[in-house]
Amino acid sequence: MDNSTVNELEALLQEDLSRLSKTWPGNNQTAIIQLIRIMDYYLLSRIFGDKEAAKRHKYHCYGWGIALNIFFDEKIDSESFSLFPNNDDFFMWADSLLYYCGQLGLVKLVIDHIKTGLGRIEKHNNNKFTIHYDNKIIGVEGIEIKEFFWLNNYLTQMNSNYYDSIAVLAKDIHESMKENVYIWRNYFLGYNTTHEIDRFYLDLSKFELQKTIGFDSFPPNTLFGGLPFELYLDALCILKSFSLRHVGFVTNQLAKGIKVDSANLLQHFMLKSDIVFYLSQAMKIDSVIAEKIIDMLTLNDLNKDHFCSKVDGAIPPFIEISRHHILFSHSGFKAQPVLFMLNELRRRYQKDWDRALDKREEIFRAELYSLFSEERFIKINRPIVIKVLGKVLTDIDGFIYDKETGTLALFQLKWQEPFANSMVERRSRKKNFEKESNHWIMSISNWLVNKSNDELAASFGFKNNDFKDYTRSLLFIIGRNFAHFSGDDFPDERAAWGMWPQLLRLMNENICTEDNLLSWLFNLLKKDSPVEKAKESNRNLKDHIIELKDYQVFINWAHE
Repeated sequence: MDNSTVNELEALLQEDLSRLSKTWPGNNQTAIIQLIRIMDYYLLSRIFGDKEAAKRHKYHCYGWGIALNIFFDEKIDSESFSLFPNNDDFFMWADSLLYYCGQLGLVKLVIDHIKTGLGRIEKHNNNKFTIHYDNKIIGVEGIEIKEFFWLNNYLTQMNSNYYDSIAVLAKDIHESMKENVYIWRNYFLGYNTTHEIDRFYLDLSKFELQKTIGFDSFPPNTLFGGLPFELYLDALCILKSFSLRHVGFVTNQLAKGIKVDSANLLQHFMLKSDIVFYLSQAMKIDSVIAEKIIDMLTLNDLNKDHFCSKVDGAIPPFIEISRHHILFSHSGFKAQPVLFMLNELRRRYQKDWDRALDKREEIFRAELYSLFSEERFIKINRPIVIKVLGKVLTDIDGFIYDKETGTLALFQLKWQEPFANSMVERRSRKKNFEKESNHWIMSISNWLVNKSNDELAASFGFKNNDFKDYTRSLLFIIGRNFAHFSGDDFPDERAAWGMWPQLLRLMNENICTEDNLLSWLFNLLKKDSPVEKAKESNRNLKDHIIELKDYQVFINWAHE
């Protein structure tokens, strides 16, 4: 790696950030307000099906952390904030800055690619840089992320009856909302709610949250900071319903055809004390507990470096805009609020987090076994420790034996944390995941060599007769959130590697016509490998130029 060239590119990026900090005519507090409401404006445009807005909003998602970090300083710690309307100049500033910061986010990503060995950098004259990927397999992680999109759509289809009932109820709710919404102070949104409106959006919030990544991360009674995980989720459901309700009133007001700026209508702030009060009343919990939960969803001066350093990371649902006020980010509540909360729970309660990890395996194993419910399949509902001469060799997370075909499937279940686009986190996850998985494959493969049926039966606590028809073993590495990585390292072919939503998709979209379901799944996972898909898609990648103010970054994929 050419460190001097990388350092030079990073220096230009820092100069850009310094320049951008001087572009807003007001104070930093108002800059953050403007940035958030323009992000929400584009979110609403996406909801209405604006494809161009969707493309631009994607860059905003890459750049939000960089943009907010520029303006998030000690001045946010003031008693109140200025209420001001959006205008064309303010809109253009926020839109351009978020888009530009999205491009800077891409530059940060390619710099991380260089540092992790995925690419190399070349410097030309006039501050022009080329990033060469030299036939590295790129985009594997993006292919795996699409599995969650499938899972989201699948859960929606599975609950189509609920959506049909929501659609019928929505007509009455929207009629009621028309009578209760109005323009406040010439620009902003005001409304009065009802029990029926609140109930509608609470139910909708609950359904949407159940489809988000991380919702099932821990058993309900798992404690973080002395509070059960279930309580955090219940509170998030209520708070998300406030956001959905506000956006619902905005769309209702816009439907009236009155000429009004939707960016102004979307702006949604509250006194923190009011949110604490509403939440404590709704959940019948102490206000101290309510405030503690709200803090888990809030971007503030204490955690901004942690969250704003991530490119395309989870957008915060709340932003602390003064000592007493919180600004809603509807983009944050719409996207991945559970992931933001999980990140903050881990940051604040690391010891609780570490203790809770073991409980995940039980959930994962139970969900896996539910796919093999027929009596022909023997399963062991606990981890199996493998010993050699009294010394622990490794353990097996999942065990499924097919009595009819004599096929034994052994599973390594890995429930890892998502890493968004952070190459630092990716490098750590990749190193741990591949090291542990490859060691497990090697250990189990060697242990199985020359094992008789009777020896296997004894090792797993069965009678000899139970394994008399044993024919073969199949090894599976199943990750909850990822299983493959971009780069040159390929999965050990002795095992089938896959991720949980991918496995669900394959078993849902394909009908097994063979007698051996385990063997069929093993081969199907190998055939469906995202590494192979990435190889194919990489051939169609087009070179790309990131045009910045005083420099250019040219992306050269060079895939044959």
